[in-house]
Amino acid sequence: MTTLVSSELERIQQSWAALDETLGGLSEEQLTGIMKDRWSLKDHLAHIALAEQYCAAALDERALHEPFGTDPDTLMRSSDDEINELGYQRTRPLSVGQVQQLRRQSHQALLDTLARHVDADLQKPFAPYGSAPTGMTLLDILRGNTYVHYDTHRGWIEAMLAQAESTSI
Repeated sequence: MTTLVSSELERIQQSWAALDETLGGLSEEQLTGIMKDRWSLKDHLAHIALAEQYCAAALDERALHEPFGTDPDTLMRSSDDEINELGYQRTRPLSVGQVQQLRRQSHQALLDTLARHVDADLQKPFAPYGSAPTGMTLLDILRGNTYVHYDTHRGWIEAMLAQAESTSI
């Protein structure tokens, strides 16, 4: 395995472990009942899984729209908020168990995908569906959909947990 890929895998695993530690011991009631702006903790976890699926697809130059249950044109013309809404609507009916399974499978698939790549692959420009390059590299896509993303959501989850704790006292 190449140096950059190894380093990224390590950062992904560290951030993933920190997220798991934050989630450790939470009940199904907490995962579905603690909410902010319509999103439960479970919804955050499903969102992270979809982001990992998107990232794995980008790395392998596969269809990016599939995790969101849409078509390529809709995905390409949608804002980040609209894409998040597509994912939310798609995963909202899933149970906590289904989301946890989706989360584990998506994470392992991403790790397996990344392990097949070399450093030079991560430096390639991100040009979805053969469009003009976006100004981002696949490394940017990887970071933004893994450890940077996990840490952002972990912060929000920790704040949601703290808010729930302070209102239950």
